Amino acid sequence: MSKDGGTTWKNCISTGYNTDTLSFTAKLSYSGWMYRCWISNSLGSLVTDTAVLTVSSEAPAIAVQPRNCTVVRNETASFTCEASGSGFAYQWQVSKDGGTTWKNCTSTGYNTDTLSFTAKLSYSGWMYRCRVTGDAGTVYSDTAVLTVVSTAPPAIVSALEDRTVSEGLNAHITVRAEGEELSYRWQVSKDGGATWKNCTSAGYATDTLSFTARLSYSGWMYRCVVSNPGGEEISREMVLTVRKPDGSTKNTAYAMTSGGSYAMTRMRENYGGDCYLQFTLPERGVFAFWMTKPVYNGEPVNFELTVSPAYETETCWIAHTSSQKDLAGETYTCAVGLDAGVYVIDLRAFQTDLPDEVSFGYGYTFTAADDWEIEDNNFPNCANGIVLGKTVHGMLGDTSVSPADDWYTLKLEKGRRYTLILDNIEALNGIGAELAFFRMTINMEIPLITETRQEGTALVAVLEPDWTDDYCIGIKGTSMKPGVPYALTVIPYEG
Repeated sequence: MSKDGGTTWKNCISTGYNTDTLSFTAKLSYSGWMYRCWISNSLGSLVTDTAVLTVSSEAPAIAVQPRNCTVVRNETASFTCEASGSGFAYQWQVSKDGGTTWKNCTSTGYNTDTLSFTAKLSYSGWMYRCRVTGDAGTVYSDTAVLTVVSTAPPAIVSALEDRTVSEGLNAHITVRAEGEELSYRWQVSKDGGATWKNCTSAGYATDTLSFTARLSYSGWMYRCVVSNPGGEEISREMVLTVRKPDGSTKNTAYAMTSGGSYAMTRMRENYGGDCYLQFTLPERGVFAFWMTKPVYNGEPVNFELTVSPAYETETCWIAHTSSQKDLAGETYTCAVGLDAGVYVIDLRAFQTDLPDEVSFGYGYTFTAADDWEIEDNNFPNCANGIVLGKTVHGMLGDTSVSPADDWYTLKLEKGRRYTLILDNIEALNGIGAELAFFRMTINMEIPLITETRQEGTALVAVLEPDWTDDYCIGIKGTSMKPGVPYALTVIPYEG
């Protein structure tokens, strides 16, 4: 071989140097060397023509650039850089002065494609890059910046939902977030989300915004910016709808008298035409609401009825007329135990093919009582709805219907835990009562309780659903003894 263009020649020592084939691993520095073969026997010798070796190589190329990284102090920070091809050498570098000077890193993975280390608060703002070297040269990755925060950014765990509120009532919008040192800033958009302004209503800097709903507010959008030293998260936008209460007259809607009888006309609005009725309970007792002959073309018009405190937007109880009986030509009565106060009934028809008007009678009665009770809801398909955080009161065992069970519906979410509180548990145990849970979509009874304890007169159970679904919660009685009152509440688990 000749390294000087053929001026001088040296014998090779690579594999096959004394055979008809020479083999070796080519390096970039060998490019341009010349090779020939000297062949001899007893009669003489000869030299072949000269062959020139050319060794080519592509420079390293970065396929995956490192990205900026934000971590909580004392947690692991990592940066990754991937180069195309093979045979490259990696060296991570750090700059503590905004990129003016760079030093080689010595943390775990400093000479691989991934650098990892425990981030201290003082590291925040440091810049990192990777030098990749191959035979054909060296390239540097993009720069990535490390941000180290003292606390984890907030996480919003319950999305805002669109709300419908009667004119003149208080609207309460609540966001639920997890994290430390949380700050809240409510914002409103009056142009469909194009621009946002900070709110100034009550609670604008808390987790709950409150204000009196006006018709002019209908269509406005609300959101909450939740922040802490670790960052911020913006909630989903919700749309507020404000409607006038409907009824025979406005005065009738707001001045229902116990035992009174009224005629109602509901205007068709395709699922959106709620009828709002307001009533006052002078003391704790049983509220009973009745409707007569809600029919159209001889067919029953099924309604959902919800009861809410007049100055809150959270529903406290739900009844479905379609789950109880065929309403055609009949009177439907539902009842629930309530505290003294002012309440709003929201009536919503399920049908969308109604005429311009559907008329039927309605009214309510009120009976003061120490032991609250509700109508028969002895099967899952007759269950009444309860709302998270609201207490419902009932009477178990005092019924002519078998079985002596009470069922309630409630939506539970996978990944969340809930606390169920059932008061008067000793008396319930005395009639053999037990809890049961029924998942609606698969029509099957399933276990939900992961732990239980007794606090005073109440049973406290922790629920942990495996699926997001509508569940029926049953208080099942095995005795037909005189009724036993109880109070049932389900709230988010707080540990």
